[in-house]
Amino acid sequence: MHFIRDSRPYLEEIAGLNQIIFQKKKEKYEISQPIGPLKEEAKELQTKIDSFKKTQELAKESKETIQKALDKINQERNTLRGQIEELRQQKLKLREDFYKKLLAYERQQIEIRDIEWMTGIKERVVQREEEKKQWEEEKARRQEERKKRQEEL
Repeated sequence: MHFIRDSRPYLEEIAGLNQIIFQKKKEKYEISQPIGPLKEEAKELQTKIDSFKKTQELAKESKETIQKALDKINQERNTLRGQIEELRQQKLKLREDFYKKLLAYERQQIEIRDIEWMTGIKERVVQREEEKKQWEEEKARRQEERKKRQEEL
């Protein structure tokens, strides 16, 4: 029993501390009562924030995807521009070759027409010469016939 008597001041001290703890817990509970709706509101706001963050992340991912697609499109455009430029250069070269060949063809046609003209003129001159020769021969034959007729008379 001696032991219980010696413990009494400690037990009273513990009881006093328990009362203080109880009062502090009560105060804490009373203070936390208005905090409850605030906590709920904070949770709702946190949920909205998380939702906005997810939306932002999706938007960011979408933006990155679009940017990659744009980069790919720009790269393809640049490739196509290069091909177009090559085709234009090829077109110019082919056009230049075409006009060179066209000029050569036109010169050749002019020469052919000149040759045909000269050949025609030559044939006419030769024909005239032959006609003149035939005429001369005919003339000479007729004169001889006349001389023979005159001699016979």
